Amino acid sequence: MYIWNTVIVVTKLMFYLGFAATAGYTFFWRDINDSRTSYTTPSYSAVWVKVCVFVAFISNAVWFIANTGAMVEEGIQGALDPFMLKIMLSSPIGEVTLYRAGGLAVALITIYLLKFKPLKPFLRLKSCLLVLCLFTLSYTFTLTGHVSELGVLGIFPSKVT
Repeated sequence: MYIWNTVIVVTKLMFYLGFAATAGYTFFWRDINDSRTSYTTPSYSAVWVKVCVFVAFISNAVWFIANTGAMVEEGIQGALDPFMLKIMLSSPIGEVTLYRAGGLAVALITIYLLKFKPLKPFLRLKSCLLVLCLFTLSYTFTLTGHVSELGVLGIFPSKVT
């Protein structure tokens, strides 16, 4: 059980890194794509943004499998059981996984397509797509929920009656 919790926390961290990279690239893409670099050799910052978003995409799938494994508590065989995967895919965790996968895939494709010179006139469309991806990824935070109603340190209730 501790292994699944550790994997869940690490994959959440990787998703947060990809989300932050997508948000940073959305608002600072002109600074990241340095005008001194050509279209064939992207800047190191643009490469790292792509790597972070790709790692977030992969960690999203691992997060789903780790949540399934934590639910089943039967090891890796239980985490990859097709019946349990189907059940978890129809739950809010599966919905979050699909939204995040879609948002990260569109963000990765949009960031990658910017490097081609003929697509330069579509910069506004690229920015709109990245903002839409950010809204989609932000919406997933409301689906997973947080434990803010537990109160301070999770010990004391937040409402005193």
